[in-house]
Amino acid sequence: MIIKLSNITKTYNHSEIKTKVFSSLNLSIEENEIISFVGPNGCGKSTLLNIIANIDNNYDGSLEKSSEIKTSYMFQKDLLIPWRNALNNALLGVEIENNVSKLTKEMADKLFVKFMIDSKVQSFPSSLSGGEKKKVALIRTILPSSDLILLDEPFSAIDFQSKIMLYDYLYGYFKKKRKTVIIVTHDIEEAINLSNRVIVFNPRPEGICKIVNIDISDNDRNSVKFRNSPDFSNYFTQVWDCFNGINRIK
Repeated sequence: MIIKLSNITKTYNHSEIKTKVFSSLNLSIEENEIISFVGPNGCGKSTLLNIIANIDNNYDGSLEKSSEIKTSYMFQKDLLIPWRNALNNALLGVEIENNVSKLTKEMADKLFVKFMIDSKVQSFPSSLSGGEKKKVALIRTILPSSDLILLDEPFSAIDFQSKIMLYDYLYGYFKKKRKTVIIVTHDIEEAINLSNRVIVFNPRPEGICKIVNIDISDNDRNSVKFRNSPDFSNYFTQVWDCFNGINRIK
């Protein structure tokens, strides 16, 4: 176990108005596990990501996480630096950890090819499309030697064809590098394709509706074949039933 959340309750205070996001939430995350948070807008997915990242410490309950865990966080906005080209933006994380080397530069070049933006390495953010900016931000996040990777809507502006191709590559990359990954997404198919577990949230303040285990071996991960299988339809239905108020955890 790399992270344990116990009885987490989060409330936002706006003047005299209190808004409870979730109450008594419990969740354990294992090392080298890929999980996704899915659920309606405002249910607390990004808020929980901020708690795990130690950005938000204003909550009740406890978070157990080793202080030695290195974390990379990709926010919803790409946050690229306008005066750095795409490659230098992608290398920012390894620069911060003082780990720029021939090997990391070669890895960055490989990722630009895999992400189909190798022609954009010298381009500045102002000339990149929304999807291209997202890809650069994603490379910047996964390139450092982090143990824990947090991704908030990482594929939201990326075209469908690119996403399907990236799912399989990234799943294999994360497993090979032994990364623990948490993804926030509104896309149920994306969550199923990329994850070992899908954490389905109720509307606030109910918290977790259901945890769906995606029981498919790493060697059989193929997004196109998998999404056409009966198993995929079954997983989709389990998640969708929560959205429709069926089988919610009480």
